[in-house]
Amino acid sequence: MSKVEPLPYDDRTVYSVAAFNKGVAQYLGRLPTVWIEGEVTELRRHDRWASVFFTLKDPADGSSLGVTMPRGQFDGLRLALVDGERVHVYGRPELYEQRGDLRLRALTIERFGVGAHLAALEGCSRPTGSARCRCCRAASGSSPATTPRRSAT
Repeated sequence: MSKVEPLPYDDRTVYSVAAFNKGVAQYLGRLPTVWIEGEVTELRRHDRWASVFFTLKDPADGSSLGVTMPRGQFDGLRLALVDGERVHVYGRPELYEQRGDLRLRALTIERFGVGAHLAALEGCSRPTGSARCRCCRAASGSSPATTPRRSAT
């Protein structure tokens, strides 16, 4: 890491935008990995992109944090996340220096709440509420026993 140097002025210490962002990015790089809880919003994944992007939103007050994760790693989790789903994300804070954009670089993601427990019990990786999934019908309030089944004719 190179030291961030201020610009020389008479009686003040002044940093260029690039130097300031570099210094903040270096500081953030020293912070530990953390777990963050929130709701998934604005999930963006494309086969041609190297990363998956989404926003974690705090439902209590609307605070939000951008999250990125390598696409292969995200796909390997097989979570089939949808907007509004509650998750725990383990990652490191980072700053995209060009834009001064704070985000979390995700290392792993886990479902959180009732949908996670039901999915784990049934071995389900579908989003909560999926019409084809017995555990998700239970989570949405309709009993699997009362849900009509198709006959195998």
